[in-house]
Amino acid sequence: MSIKLIVAVAVFVALVFAAAVAVGRSQAEADTATILQFQRAADSYAFLHRRVERQLGEGLTPDRIATAIRASRPAAGDGEMFTPIVAAVIRSRIAAALKKPGCSVADETNVVPRPNQDAGPSVPVPACIETALPKLPPELEYRPAGVTLLLVDAHANLVVDVVHGAFPLRND
Repeated sequence: MSIKLIVAVAVFVALVFAAAVAVGRSQAEADTATILQFQRAADSYAFLHRRVERQLGEGLTPDRIATAIRASRPAAGDGEMFTPIVAAVIRSRIAAALKKPGCSVADETNVVPRPNQDAGPSVPVPACIETALPKLPPELEYRPAGVTLLLVDAHANLVVDVVHGAFPLRND
């Protein structure tokens, strides 16, 4: 093999490696920007929640908070906070978390509530998944519902948004 061919192959390999690193870096930067967009939406919701609690004053109950928030967001629907690009990043992060040993979701819920509905008896996602997801204000938490990820107002037990297909189907 000639020296020129060896040098050409080495340069080619270096360029491919550099391109792969650049693509990975630009994807990470895009994910960071996407998560920042989601966290701003979550902070905006938390501000609404706090404003509602201040307006209600004494005697706060989950039902009163939920009713007031529903009145403030009458047309709440899927994808307001979990935009398609945010949902894609969330799904990717959940899939990566579930590959770690001991990380699983045991939720067997068959009914998935919609935004502005009661979250029912759902429980927060396991810590191994929560740490993979964007940090939330204290008013919000992530909960599984079958293959769907719920974003829930923990004080009002109210569904704020959903990511369909966030968890893999169970093959029992």
